[in-house]
Amino acid sequence: MLYVDPMKTEHKLDQTTEEAPKHYTILVTGSNGEMDPQLAESLEEYYKARDRDPNSRRNNPEKKRRALEGWEELIAEYEAEFGAFTEEELAEAYASMYG
Repeated sequence: MLYVDPMKTEHKLDQTTEEAPKHYTILVTGSNGEMDPQLAESLEEYYKARDRDPNSRRNNPEKKRRALEGWEELIAEYEAEFGAFTEEELAEAYASMYG
């Protein structure tokens, strides 16, 4: 499976709509359902390098903590301006993330 990293993909909103960009996962296989061995090897190398990256939130607890604090502040600011999220909004967000 080829994963398209949304953090490294540039998106531009269509100025005629207020919809947020959508992110997609692309499955890359041959006609027999098997992935090209060279592509599979390249992807494996990418994932191994990503997992060793000391700057990723996954490998840097301090960076992860700061990111979570930033999210908490952002959510608090939003709720202060627009009110708390409703159960319906939370359910819709959950469904969009996890299906």
